[in-house]
Amino acid sequence: MVCVAAVVAVQAARAADIPEYALKAEFIERFTHFVEWPASAFPSATASFVICVLGENPFGSYLDQMTSGRTIRDRKVQLAQPKSLGEIKKCHVLFVARSEKGKLAAILAQTSDQPVLTIGDTEGFAQRGVLINFYLDGDKVRFEVNGEAVKKSGLKVSAQLMNLARPANANR
Repeated sequence: MVCVAAVVAVQAARAADIPEYALKAEFIERFTHFVEWPASAFPSATASFVICVLGENPFGSYLDQMTSGRTIRDRKVQLAQPKSLGEIKKCHVLFVARSEKGKLAAILAQTSDQPVLTIGDTEGFAQRGVLINFYLDGDKVRFEVNGEAVKKSGLKVSAQLMNLARPANANR
């Protein structure tokens, strides 16, 4: 319940009070508390938890600050910026930047049946297959989840997180 309260607190935060990408960085970290990766997603018991940003990094130093000294799923956090599509299967969380919109089909072809939590913040990304997509609702950062894409990924996403999200096919 503490994690649910933390996500709700972040969700309720106003974009005007906290820089948008600082808030999104915190969301990304909190999402990991609601997602279970299969053991096969890690090459070894001591492997790092890898968070990747594909494309132009909108976070600046926020992801670095957010992960500094933290662990996720009892693993050291490693940040990466893949240079090729072949490298994205090494990611546990993959933020797909807006700059990659034209390459989204190729990206999803690499990740759709893999235990990679894809996250974006571009309109239409969830409908196209990204698992979690941020959107702005007035001055609040919200998120939507593509349930079908989650099922294909092999990740287990908690019902609590699903209940906090808007379904990806919801009318706007």
